[in-house]
Amino acid sequence: MMKKHFCLLLLVFLSLIVWAEENFLFFDINISLLVFDADKVQEDIISWIEKEKGHFIYRSDNQLNLRVPWEASMKLRGFLNAMDLDVLEFNQNAMDLREEILQLKSGIKSREEILAKNLALIDRADTKGTLAIEQEVVRLIREIEYRKGRLTKLEYDRLMASVQISFNFKQSSRPENIDSAFEWLNQVDMYELLKGGF
Repeated sequence: MMKKHFCLLLLVFLSLIVWAEENFLFFDINISLLVFDADKVQEDIISWIEKEKGHFIYRSDNQLNLRVPWEASMKLRGFLNAMDLDVLEFNQNAMDLREEILQLKSGIKSREEILAKNLALIDRADTKGTLAIEQEVVRLIREIEYRKGRLTKLEYDRLMASVQISFNFKQSSRPENIDSAFEWLNQVDMYELLKGGF
């Protein structure tokens, strides 16, 4: 009997350890980079992200939105530093999803129990009662599906960090004036002429 209680306590303890080790944080990372060639940098980042089992969601000239496993998101700063990039901003926020996940699971379970009871009563109800039960069943199914959808999103969020990277472009410096063999050409400010358009 004592051995049985000990095994039961050990199982409870081990399940609590596994629960505690699971990640329930949603990481949201905002990064701003200063670059010369955004396309090249984006290709390098996407290549690294895909090796880490992540993917990009949106890409433009000055923006890159990614989803990456949360473990890999912890290595992202080091990867950017190894690329020798000018990191203007690196903000990482975390939101604990544990409470909402538990509430959703509990809400789904309780509504499924009520749904099963209602479905068991439907055969014994009269016409008016059947209509009332059907309305309740439809409402319960809608609530269960909403909660399941939300739970699926949160489960994805806790596994995959969200990363938004904005790209600022380094401006090339104005070229030096090089004298021409034609004196009249030396007096024309080519930079201003080209800047003004034709």
